Amino acid sequence: MRTELSLWARGLDGGLSPTLSLYGGLKCARTKSGALKPPRPWKFDKQKWTQVRARGHARFIMSQGLLRWGGPFGFVVTLGPFFYDLARHSPTPSIWSMLGSLALLTLIFGYGMGEREWRLGERAYHENAA
Repeated sequence: MRTELSLWARGLDGGLSPTLSLYGGLKCARTKSGALKPPRPWKFDKQKWTQVRARGHARFIMSQGLLRWGGPFGFVVTLGPFFYDLARHSPTPSIWSMLGSLALLTLIFGYGMGEREWRLGERAYHENAA
């Protein structure tokens, strides 16, 4: 398996199309109108998505959005500058401002990414249903 991170590869038609070699060279597909569709590093499983849908939108946002995306993002964006300030012996922000920033970033980014994943899953579900 290739592990390079080349983000562009020359397609069969000679044009450049984005690819991620870590995922086996996924390339953008074209729609019937010729527009590029973004690559998906996962194969859609209709049965699994049916189970996810049965559990509900709110639970999906909590587990996939807030916990999977928002939490790590909030910690990195909040604690990164904190440790940078510690290393430079600069004044650090108060714990309350850090907690507030962590909560706000986790909620905003987590909800946005969870909603995005939900909509992509719903789109793929309805495309495969037809």
